[in-house]
Amino acid sequence: MTLEEANKIYIDWKEYMEIADKLNKVFSIVPESFLPYPLEILEEALNIIAKYYFDSGDKKIANNIQETMGAYLSGYYFSTTDDKVVAKNYKLTGEEILKKMKRDLDFMLENPELLKFKLKNLKEARYSWAKLNSNAPRCYKCGHIANVIRDDAN
Repeated sequence: MTLEEANKIYIDWKEYMEIADKLNKVFSIVPESFLPYPLEILEEALNIIAKYYFDSGDKKIANNIQETMGAYLSGYYFSTTDDKVVAKNYKLTGEEILKKMKRDLDFMLENPELLKFKLKNLKEARYSWAKLNSNAPRCYKCGHIANVIRDDAN
């Protein structure tokens, strides 16, 4: 995958972060079909972009990319058995993910205080995302958050 292809995926990933943050407030993992690209493609692209920033000396952005990968993608490799979290060397199936979503929702709905806390977190996610992006550089043509990789990247 080229840096240019990886950058396009990275831009889409950044736009996905708003919904990812909200979904993560409710579920620890969502079906892979919710992702903007298949898991393996996202991992490859984001690693390429993180390496680009690291090699360019911008370790903060490289670290942020790795943190978002950890937060939103690592769950596809963890399973719960006998109330223990187990790392897998393969990604969970769609069926396993849906079963986990059901367990998470059932647990939340059976615990009113947890439900109240989750709903509060969802509301806060909306405001924090809006605040974070209010100062983000924007494309002068369309208003979308600007691409952060410079033109000299190629």
